[in-house]
Amino acid sequence: MRIIGGKLGGRKLLAAKNFHYRPTLDIVKEGIFNIVGDCERDIVLDLFSGTGSLGIEALSRGADKAVFVDSDFSSISVLKKNLNILKVNNGFEIFKMDFRQFVSYSSKKKMKFNKIFIDPPFKKKYWIEVINLLSKYDILEKDGVIIVEYPANVDVMKEDLPFTIIKNKKYGNTCILILKGVNNV
Repeated sequence: MRIIGGKLGGRKLLAAKNFHYRPTLDIVKEGIFNIVGDCERDIVLDLFSGTGSLGIEALSRGADKAVFVDSDFSSISVLKKNLNILKVNNGFEIFKMDFRQFVSYSSKKKMKFNKIFIDPPFKKKYWIEVINLLSKYDILEKDGVIIVEYPANVDVMKEDLPFTIIKNKKYGNTCILILKGVNNV
């Protein structure tokens, strides 16, 4: 696992030893950033951040700030080690909390994000719940996008999504779904 592009491109990341952890493959990460582009001046949210791969990639590509959210202590520990090893000393916040709590909290604090990365455990259908939560709480910037990793065996077209699908692309067992607010297209 490594950073693909930007100022930290090519640097390796530590991986969690947690059996629930499913790292974002380099080809998937490359596909995501080829679609959404660089992150100049963005504020990004990395929900289910794990070791921070997507948020750190966004920082490497120019994001002003990355907010990492995960409820697993061991993932947060590895995330902190990765930030330390890469000498990323500012431009981030880490929240150890459930995604539901964080989305509500960030709405109350009037936090807004240009890009929201959602990479939940595939065995649970959290991605559907998160998308519905995001439509309920106003934390996506007007021109922002939501990037969702989900299992390839799920038919996303059967879901009644509250956002407009910009792109849906398959990479082996993983699919990437790019969403934009209905009024933002």
